[in-house]
Amino acid sequence: MSIFNWISKPFVLLDKRQKVGIILDYFLLFIALFITQFYLNQELPSKTTLFIFPLIKILILMFFSVHRSIWKFFSIRDFTTLLKALTLVNVLLYIGSGLFFDQKELLKVTFNLLIDLNILVGARLFFRLKFSYYNKRETTPAILIGAGQAGEQILRELIGSPKGSQYQIAGIFDDNIKYISRTIHGISILGSTHDIPNFIKNSNIKMAIIAIPSASSSEKRRILKICEEANLEIKTLPGTDELLSDKVSISLLRNVTPEDLLERALINISHENIISQHKDKTILVTGAGGSIGSELCRQILSLKPKRLVILDSSEFFLYSIEKKLKSEFPGVDLIPVIGDVRNIEKVNLTIETYKPEIIYHAAAYKHVPIMEAYPVEAIQTNVQGTINMANAAEKYGVPNFVLISTDKAVNPTNVMGATKRMAEIFCQYKNLSSTTRYKCVRFGNVLGSNGSVVPLFKEQIKNGGPITVTHPEITRYFMTIPEACQLVLQTNSMSEDGDIFVLDMGSPVKIVDLAKNLIKLSGLEVDKDIKIEYTGLRPGEKLYEELLADKESTIQTKHPRVRAAIARKPSDETIDKIFNLLNSSHSLSVPDIKNKIKEVVSEYTFE
Repeated sequence: MSIFNWISKPFVLLDKRQKVGIILDYFLLFIALFITQFYLNQELPSKTTLFIFPLIKILILMFFSVHRSIWKFFSIRDFTTLLKALTLVNVLLYIGSGLFFDQKELLKVTFNLLIDLNILVGARLFFRLKFSYYNKRETTPAILIGAGQAGEQILRELIGSPKGSQYQIAGIFDDNIKYISRTIHGISILGSTHDIPNFIKNSNIKMAIIAIPSASSSEKRRILKICEEANLEIKTLPGTDELLSDKVSISLLRNVTPEDLLERALINISHENIISQHKDKTILVTGAGGSIGSELCRQILSLKPKRLVILDSSEFFLYSIEKKLKSEFPGVDLIPVIGDVRNIEKVNLTIETYKPEIIYHAAAYKHVPIMEAYPVEAIQTNVQGTINMANAAEKYGVPNFVLISTDKAVNPTNVMGATKRMAEIFCQYKNLSSTTRYKCVRFGNVLGSNGSVVPLFKEQIKNGGPITVTHPEITRYFMTIPEACQLVLQTNSMSEDGDIFVLDMGSPVKIVDLAKNLIKLSGLEVDKDIKIEYTGLRPGEKLYEELLADKESTIQTKHPRVRAAIARKPSDETIDKIFNLLNSSHSLSVPDIKNKIKEVVSEYTFE
């Protein structure tokens, strides 16, 4: 094989654009050498030097794969590779010249290196700037709200990534006065969020990107209102309670959701305590296919348990959650168990076989109107199912048992809430004498859950309306599924005394306001595009939910979002009444069942 073929073979294997890049670099290096010789020696270099030296440099650049990079995406890493290659080739040429101690020759090599670098980098930056310029013609003009760390990361990606080419940032707005009139990556911080309307008036801005994950709900609502009034489309980053890592990316930008508008404080989770309580442990979650159960599973797996046992009575739900978890957490020891918590033999077999150290009992019937019509099912699942799980936990020495309860257990006006209160009572009773630690975690509605009003409202909007609300004054406490589950896990790591833990749900939200926000977030107008109709309270439904019963008080725990309820201790007589109800419920009428429930849960009221 000739020397020419040996040299030209790598060139032949390159694609057309890479070949053009090499040829262009050769001529640029030719020009750089010409400039160096003429500037320093005031004479033209020899023809051999002019042609051979650039060729040697090209071969070294090819060895470093410099020409595999795409010029329009030229980066710091590409610059570093180019610098290494040019430094090496100029040092080799200096050594090859044999003039090691000739200061004039050293100056020439150093000067030539600088000229090479400037010309080659300049050419690549020209292509990158040209690409950015033409690419901007198809971008959406936007403003960025937030000049903090998240804003900087988003802006950096918008400028330097192909993913960001769809947006052209015209300016940044931030309420921190010290940032105003400064720049980030060449983009000016024009003012506070209050200045947005004036800026938008005389511009073609169509979108606002909100990059303030730590903003409170009230602050978010204020900024959203400003953007809505300016007729801006809005993209936002998830809140810090949803960001399980500090990494911020364009891919995380999403449309505004009802969760962004909840009146609640930010979560401050003690990850160290949670990790230590769950890492390398065997954990069982019942109702694992439900909205709360499935999110609990995801968060538990992120804590690296030894094994996670997921139990559900629905074959489809169990299959779905198993598939999702294995996809998200490959290689985990995940044990799916199909079974009903009402089946004591199945419950005992499961706990005896896998020996969990923590049980999260989320399996329950939760739909208020349906449970009003079928109280026996509510009793058998919510009460008998909890008794089965709680007794098995004690029988097989499970150290920790956590019951997922509800605010509807407080002064209940429906069968569902009353049965959950009975489940709490039984767990409290077990706590009086058992070595197993029983905890009940009580919280309100979670947005996005299977029983939430949000999916219903979205479906009604999709169908053109109307949205149905039971009463104009009805209010509910709301929390996102991720933050509710984070606080449940936090509760298990607490050492405070108490049987029932109450999560801080923030301020109650009017359901009609939630409906109106959903209509607006869909780009529609209330009453004009989508009407709201009031249908009247359903059986067992309250206007207002409560988190504490009248006879209960709370003490603050170490976590600001969790309080421990000091509830009255259940008596043996109360437990006997629960078992009498379980044994007789199948033969009783609905009114008789409600009267029997009243004997156990004195605060229960019904029509």
